[in-house]
Amino acid sequence: MTKHPHGHHHLENEDNFNRMVANLDSEEREKQLPAETILSYLPDLTGKTIFDGGAGTGFLTMPLAKQAERVIAFDQSEKMLELIEKRAVEQHLENITRMSGDIKKIELPDNSVDVAIVSMMIHEVDPFQEALKELTRIIKPDGQLIILEFEEEVHVNGGHRIPSQVMKKSLEKLQLPILKQAFPAEGIYLFNVGKNK
Repeated sequence: MTKHPHGHHHLENEDNFNRMVANLDSEEREKQLPAETILSYLPDLTGKTIFDGGAGTGFLTMPLAKQAERVIAFDQSEKMLELIEKRAVEQHLENITRMSGDIKKIELPDNSVDVAIVSMMIHEVDPFQEALKELTRIIKPDGQLIILEFEEEVHVNGGHRIPSQVMKKSLEKLQLPILKQAFPAEGIYLFNVGKNK
């Protein structure tokens, strides 16, 4: 069996997985963009169902679950979802549902969630426009899609990025209304997107 060069798609390997978790949970990352900052851009979550796409270690899943009715933690990696489940138990959170699969084909009905969030992961989806379509499909007519991404220049680790201008053009092409655009931290942008009517 050949080894694939990029670690985070192959988290079945314990070392890769632990490295990835350490990276996602790092203080540096927390400082760069605290979960509270992200949550401050969201609508009121009381009684709402939230889809956390690319949930990772549960960086957003946990704080969301403390405010929302229900959180669907979505990740490609079952191991990440197991970690989230373990952390949810530790924090006595019982409103988190786990789901894995392809973000371009989410196994949820149309108009089934109030808010869908993709934080620092949509650049890994190709073509990412497919994911945008799918994410707006699952939000309710008055729901919101929250996209958080790195602007290109600032991110030092290389890899593929989607600058805000490119994201904006894609959203316009898909006729998805941008309700709000913000820069919550240096080199990071946020779009609040509605559903196309």
